[in-house]
Amino acid sequence: MLSSCNPQVEPRFFSQGSNNDILKAQQVLAFQSTFYAFTKSQGCVKCHAANVSPHFASPDVNNAYGWATGFRNGSTVAKLIDFDNPLGSVIIDYAGNSHCSDTPCSNPDIRPVIQNVLETWAAAEKAIGSGGSATPSKQPKFFTGSLKVPGTIPNIFGAAPAVLRFPLSALKPAVPGLQNAIFEIEVQMVNDFEYRLSKPKIAGNTISISVKDITVYIKQTDDPLTPGNEDSSLGLNWHSIEANSPIFVIPSPLPNSPLGAQSLAPLPIYFQTSTKADYFTLGFAELK
Repeated sequence: MLSSCNPQVEPRFFSQGSNNDILKAQQVLAFQSTFYAFTKSQGCVKCHAANVSPHFASPDVNNAYGWATGFRNGSTVAKLIDFDNPLGSVIIDYAGNSHCSDTPCSNPDIRPVIQNVLETWAAAEKAIGSGGSATPSKQPKFFTGSLKVPGTIPNIFGAAPAVLRFPLSALKPAVPGLQNAIFEIEVQMVNDFEYRLSKPKIAGNTISISVKDITVYIKQTDDPLTPGNEDSSLGLNWHSIEANSPIFVIPSPLPNSPLGAQSLAPLPIYFQTSTKADYFTLGFAELK
């Protein structure tokens, strides 16, 4: 791609956020969970792991991130993604344009998929680079019960997501107006070892609900006394939530597909799988 096979192309790292090591690690994880996972699923490693520059599919994810975010090509600097305008990113020009004969490179239907991937990556990168903290501004006051992940979870490049639906009647302490409500999260697999959680929403609430600071915990049992673990980096995307959930009537019968209630968060979060028989629990700082 771009100046492929050009021996003058050299990698150069251009940080899009803080130089702080923790933030850099979060940025690389956001890349690994989105565009990097896409390159693995589409077979870009055949060329762009090492043989053809830019090496955005390098086995070394830090090296791949450097190539994807900025590399020197002669006297100019090329960036595959524009975080301020991801749909204008140069990489999109090569999606499905037959720059090689492999199906992913020659199929124009791949373009909307990569657009979605780049938008997700850009949103996460900008959130991290803004200096947010993965620590909740308030510790959770309300907790749901635990739900086991679905037996079958689609990947992010395929079918519609699976859903986790937490009955809010089990909230501790209880909240008026949520006795028959559910909290829904869409679930997909980035790869064999990583969940992508997105579009948290409330449905079945009889009053408008204000929600602050959503915390997600993963654990290997539904035992309520067993503590769970948070994700190590992109939890900040939901910790910073301050949103209102309007009244949404649950359809009958309840579909298997995601509901149309208003999403409380524009950005996804990611979790490394533990046993592939994991459980999730939610915590909220405020529900009123």
